[in-house]
Amino acid sequence: MDSLDAKALLEKAKAFARAETLRLLHATSTTTAAAPITALSVTSYATAVQFPPSFSQQTITAIYATCKTYIGSLHAEIHEPQLRQIFSTYGSIRSLSMSYDPATAGLPDAKHKGYAFLEYDFPESLFMAMEALNGIEFGGKAIRVSRPKDYNIANLELIPKAPAERVFVANIHEIVDEEMIKGIFDAFGPVEKVSFLPDVMSRKHRGCGYVQFKSEISATNAVASIKAQGGLELAGARLNVMKAIVGGDLMAGMQALKDIPEIPETVKLAAKHVTIGKTLNPLLGVSLAPLPAESAAALALKAAVAAAKAKIAEESSSNALDDDDEINLSIDSSRRLDIMQKLMRKEETGDQQYDGTTKRVKLSDSSVPSIVESKLLVLKNMVAVEDSADSELEGEIREECSKYGKVEVVVVCQPENSASETVNVRVHFATVADAVKTRAALHGRYFAGRRITAEFE
Repeated sequence: MDSLDAKALLEKAKAFARAETLRLLHATSTTTAAAPITALSVTSYATAVQFPPSFSQQTITAIYATCKTYIGSLHAEIHEPQLRQIFSTYGSIRSLSMSYDPATAGLPDAKHKGYAFLEYDFPESLFMAMEALNGIEFGGKAIRVSRPKDYNIANLELIPKAPAERVFVANIHEIVDEEMIKGIFDAFGPVEKVSFLPDVMSRKHRGCGYVQFKSEISATNAVASIKAQGGLELAGARLNVMKAIVGGDLMAGMQALKDIPEIPETVKLAAKHVTIGKTLNPLLGVSLAPLPAESAAALALKAAVAAAKAKIAEESSSNALDDDDEINLSIDSSRRLDIMQKLMRKEETGDQQYDGTTKRVKLSDSSVPSIVESKLLVLKNMVAVEDSADSELEGEIREECSKYGKVEVVVVCQPENSASETVNVRVHFATVADAVKTRAALHGRYFAGRRITAEFE
């Protein structure tokens, strides 16, 4: 037997062992002679609900290796609780550690060294956090969010490639369940499955998961539309989305908890548990009041449904769709169509034929100037002059724009005059449709603390 065959068999054995361990742990937990549940058991359960048995240990290790980030330039008054609040809006946090001055470590007024290391459960969270938070002011200082020095890009090659139909969703409020998310995202096209990451101790979800559509175009439209809105508010929390990075079999979701025994309170205290904080809007710094206990939450939902019905009736009478109304948790098919139309921001284009390769003029209200769409997109206020000489800049912009369409050429232009603080970036796409999708995703979005303007040329 050669080494490759031996390695493949070993990985299969490890996957089988993990599945059998979970089954046996569950079986023994129901007997009178059950083995005690320990903090180590909790760690095994957490891994089992996040990764399907088909994932090898090498794959799991590679995924975790791509979830680590460095956070620098922190204000002296910023500590772990504040970091958890702002960074957990992009996904569940696996670990967070700050480096403290040895002379003050352990004291109530301990002073940190201005940086921290954070590890998410999913790599998608890291990508979204770096994109949204790098360069923003936090506590009066512009923070730095980047990969650590020991980051190895080769780990990405070890992660199964995600299908184009899969979307990662973060910052989901604890009262929102998988069926509610399915109802929302069905507005963009049929959803095959929704899987949240369960918390084995609280037996709730950890605020993030995946939505698997039945078609690629539905997933692309969902991501582009929600990003264009700056997020989608649901139950007081603004959802953050991106195309999935992790492929392979989808995790079981909340149904996986049926195979996990209840964790004793004594073990919960002993286990290191990362609390999901979803109470802070990272860009506005506004704290959202947490929802009440379960019974009160049910009453609040009923009140929200009643208010939404009244709002819908008001809109129907005036035949207008208000841009500022909130999306409700209870959605019927007609309302779902309204939501889709609102989020997609589609304009009537007339009866002319469009093959995706030539310029197209959107036809709208006569009082509004027509927008001429083309394959050339100019990104303004995205790159500072001092950063324009970065040799990796062009590749990073190409990589970002390629998420929405095929990029042919990226040109970082020189500033038009010496007083200019930023440079323009010209991106030429293979089709007009690709450029349109990219503009919908990038226009108005923040990048390194600057708000991007995307225009056709």
